[in-house]
Amino acid sequence: MMSFQIMHASRVQVPIDFVDHKALPEALDIVRLARDNNVKILYPKDFWCRNKYNRKQLHVFPSHEILDGWVPIDLGPITLDEIGSLLSDCKKITWIGPVKFADGSEETNGGSKLAKILDQLSKGNCETTVVGTTACNLVTQETSSLSSINMVENASAVWEFLKGRKLPGVMAVDRAYPFEIKWNNVYSDPTQSLVVDIGSGNGLFLFEMARKRKDLNFLGLEMNEKVHTRS
Repeated sequence: MMSFQIMHASRVQVPIDFVDHKALPEALDIVRLARDNNVKILYPKDFWCRNKYNRKQLHVFPSHEILDGWVPIDLGPITLDEIGSLLSDCKKITWIGPVKFADGSEETNGGSKLAKILDQLSKGNCETTVVGTTACNLVTQETSSLSSINMVENASAVWEFLKGRKLPGVMAVDRAYPFEIKWNNVYSDPTQSLVVDIGSGNGLFLFEMARKRKDLNFLGLEMNEKVHTRS
């Protein structure tokens, strides 16, 4: 329940049962970083909650007035409306991770509603990126066309990149190449998703994968010294 930790660090009243005091230092760092960079943090105003003692009983509570015996399972309608209103003015959107909690319900559909919002915005002038297997699967189910949405299933790599750490694949792609590559001559369909293998060696693995997955393009990257030595 990351949102409660951020809200607690922002001095927003939340039920003490949902506060992880061990996470407070990191939450404070996030709040300070956002404040120093003039980044607005939007926290949930309400939640769908489930009764601990009667799992069929659902109710919407304001985030600061969740009663004892109730557990948040999804974003509430006010929060989703606020998110939709805020995103309508955005030119770039990145959605990382699922919306629901572990004990979610099909009746609340917070993630599905957010996916539909992103679907509509991506058809306009908004660059939309969805990160994480759960979020990507949800968007795939709810959107009418995926051509306008960037999908990245490996959330761990994205988190490392956002932390400022150097990723071998990104470093390799960022290196300047002095020649223009005509991808139409390399791939039969250059619009297909590209799989990059860092340290591809002799390329046998990529050739085998290419035989099995005709719906993907493959690119192997290897150090020039190794390629020269092996040749």
